[in-house]
Amino acid sequence: MTVAVPARLVKVLGATRLKEPLNATTLAEADAMKWPALGRLKQRIADADAGRPSEGAIAPIRPVQRANIAREAMEWRREVEEECRLLSAGTLTEDGVAFLPIVDLRIDRIAEEDGSDDASLFAHIVSGRATPFASLVDHWLHEGAFAGRTEAAYRQAIRDLTSWCEHTNTPPTVEAITKRVAGQFIRARFIDLNAAPATANKAITALASFWGWLHKRGHIGEVSPWSGQSLSKAKRPDCARDPGEAVKRAFTDDEVATLLNGLTDPLIADFCRFAALTGMRREEIATLRVRHVRSGIIKVPGTKTVSAAREVPLHSDLVSLVDRRITGKGVEDFVFHELPPQTSKARGRGAPITQAFTRQRRKLGVEDRFESERQSRVDLHSFRRWFSRKAQEALEAGGVGFTDWTISDVLGHSRENRPGGMTMGRYAGSSDMKAKRSCIEAVRLPLLSKL
Repeated sequence: MTVAVPARLVKVLGATRLKEPLNATTLAEADAMKWPALGRLKQRIADADAGRPSEGAIAPIRPVQRANIAREAMEWRREVEEECRLLSAGTLTEDGVAFLPIVDLRIDRIAEEDGSDDASLFAHIVSGRATPFASLVDHWLHEGAFAGRTEAAYRQAIRDLTSWCEHTNTPPTVEAITKRVAGQFIRARFIDLNAAPATANKAITALASFWGWLHKRGHIGEVSPWSGQSLSKAKRPDCARDPGEAVKRAFTDDEVATLLNGLTDPLIADFCRFAALTGMRREEIATLRVRHVRSGIIKVPGTKTVSAAREVPLHSDLVSLVDRRITGKGVEDFVFHELPPQTSKARGRGAPITQAFTRQRRKLGVEDRFESERQSRVDLHSFRRWFSRKAQEALEAGGVGFTDWTISDVLGHSRENRPGGMTMGRYAGSSDMKAKRSCIEAVRLPLLSKL
């Protein structure tokens, strides 16, 4: 008798399959002996998964966490469903059924060791009446094809919910998360801990997205329990709020001059100059490869939206900087090669630049933060805002050869989200390279020598 060992337990059990010889002398004797043997092998796997001693040890057995119960039940469920399918198709006889007869034995064992609640959860999952939400997360994220940081944040939201379920003895199943349970989680995880509404709403958005997918794929039939659960930001009296408080803004010309004059790290200085004269996002610059820059054209590797993938001219004031950075490199080498690889999807390749720039920015005195807010109103992205503002100012001052639609094209913003977007976006399409070059060249750095 052999049973396959789940991949995650191969190192624990030291084998890919567990074996137990029956030592039977007749077919009838072997048939009678296989069920107890199969039960013992499955129990060894369950014990290893739960971290319990096996091989019939008499030591007290600690309760199995519900997440482990749910995971084990899903493995049994897949085996049982496959046997039922083969039976229905007539390709398997009753004599060949291995898992159906011992499900009840496993349920009884769980009830004896861990209590009737865990046994009931196991039974409901194996029978298909309940589904652990953790078992569907990978399918949801794969289908959604979310960006790395978004996927990492969404996984964290699911982990938070799973952890809360474990601590509150709530079954970690799709069916158990009702509107009331969702509200209890939000209160315990965010409201009672005085978490910032923005932080709470990011997690709630992730969970609402997951449950929306569950509804779409038929795992739930009712409205999402996360609908309408977002937290409102506490409002303060108008007298307590300055105009524009907490609104991110562009750098001023003086701030740009201060930064580009004062940045001493060559990598940060090059990165910021590039950001100021292209309007590109941090990750677009950080992931730029040599092959993306050809004949004075940057093929921007869009990292956020469909509109983000675009082609823009290289600013004339960046030619020498780019030549210096790509000379002698292969086509797959990064333009900003100094940035180290990141092991977490939550951190983009440009994350170290943000941290280093923030330290330098503060050291140079470029800061704009209200006492009531945690973050400054200026950051690395303010170079992109500055580019947008300078292009618009040039247009308002009589600049020719481009329009405000061109600015959207250069920045990688969707035309269709604006008034008239159907006509100017879907029908008219993107500006030509001549108009984009007029837009790019209209942006000029402030006189850096004036400080």
